[in-house]
Amino acid sequence: MYLAARVQTVLGDFATQGERIQACGGQNVATIGGHEMLGVKMQAPEILPGVTTFFRFTIPDSCKVELRFLGDYFGIAGGVEMQACEQGPFRGKGYNPFVNLSGVAGNTFFSLGTDISFNVATRNFDEFSAGLSFNSPFLISALNLDDKLDAVKASCHYTFNPLTTTAIAAELNHNFSENGATTITVGAQHSFFPFTLMKVRVNNEAKIGGLVRMELWEKLLVAATGELDFRAPNKISKIGMSINFNL
Repeated sequence: MYLAARVQTVLGDFATQGERIQACGGQNVATIGGHEMLGVKMQAPEILPGVTTFFRFTIPDSCKVELRFLGDYFGIAGGVEMQACEQGPFRGKGYNPFVNLSGVAGNTFFSLGTDISFNVATRNFDEFSAGLSFNSPFLISALNLDDKLDAVKASCHYTFNPLTTTAIAAELNHNFSENGATTITVGAQHSFFPFTLMKVRVNNEAKIGGLVRMELWEKLLVAATGELDFRAPNKISKIGMSINFNL
């Protein structure tokens, strides 16, 4: 919630294979590296002023139910999630329960927040991160501590032309435990047509990624992505496609 959303929009889609489309309801079918999944997102109408319920099902990987409150200067979200184990058939022999809590406070210029995820099965914190961001109509910058405060991430985003969604973004990610590994990523996006969006990114690990998203109809989005890893024996490391229906 507290992350610079526009920076993640430019740089984050290649990792998640497709847009994080916010809608009252939607279905997503994707194929990533030979793994097929069906995703459904739903947001119920407000049960109280500012309070909504969010549902997400990613078959067969996970399911999540979350209660959200959004005020003028702060927001909070809490919920439970079931995630498939990483080993065994069907991506695991069972599911682990998680409890998630996140919050953000600020205004249109400055915001800060935190995100906590607790694994009930192992009784360990699976995720703990915190960050802050500065926002303006054209430039957004953010500083975050991720991976249980083991990594620091600095990012910025600049919009050249809102009409064509032309923008560039840069991100620096430093990991403290992995021998001080530092990754620098730069990316850009542009809409050549009102219904077509293209993105590209490159980092200092010799990886280049690209995404093409088309809005075929008002409620149907199709996205295709690919990534080249010039250090790997097989240069094409990732390729995928997603179809999203907004209801």
